[in-house]
Amino acid sequence: MQVANAVKFEVSKVVRVFDRSTVGVKVHDHAKFIKFLSASIAANPSAFKRGKANIVLPSESHDIVSSGFGERRNNERYYVLRNYRGAFGAYLRRRYALPVEVVSVIVYDVRTYLDDPNVYADETEHERIYSDGEISHVIMDVYAGPKVENIGLTYEQYVKGLAGEINPFIEGGSRDRLVTRDEAKAYIRFNQNYCSVAD
Repeated sequence: MQVANAVKFEVSKVVRVFDRSTVGVKVHDHAKFIKFLSASIAANPSAFKRGKANIVLPSESHDIVSSGFGERRNNERYYVLRNYRGAFGAYLRRRYALPVEVVSVIVYDVRTYLDDPNVYADETEHERIYSDGEISHVIMDVYAGPKVENIGLTYEQYVKGLAGEINPFIEGGSRDRLVTRDEAKAYIRFNQNYCSVAD
């Protein structure tokens, strides 16, 4: 995908932040984004725990990324219908997205990604990654939006956290604890007031 300072990135099979039209967070300048990400990793190599890291990008990156969320509105004209991951839904028009106050990126090293249970048995995905033997890191998710803790999850991610399959609230992810009551309340509060945006 993109190379910067000998680090070569690819996106996971579900990440769509670089697409021309997408739901949620959107990156407007791919090359600059990769440069910011590579520099941030180089500046903090100890961020990776068990092959995973949550990398916070500098404030200079805010102008090249669109927030994935906006405040809910009561009029249908503010929304568009989109088919996202196999399900139709109403999404706030991107022009109403909240300002970007923080940008963070979940990154796995390539071995950790290929060993992930959701990828391990996917031969097509292994072939995609191995087709370019120089891939070193995989972008798993990008958050861009307000500085609010424990938000920005899909319902699927939230349920997985409750089940202990993966806890996205912990830096780099974890499989050794469940989502806490306070984290669950924070998720519910946010999703009562805000929703995803789309092009």
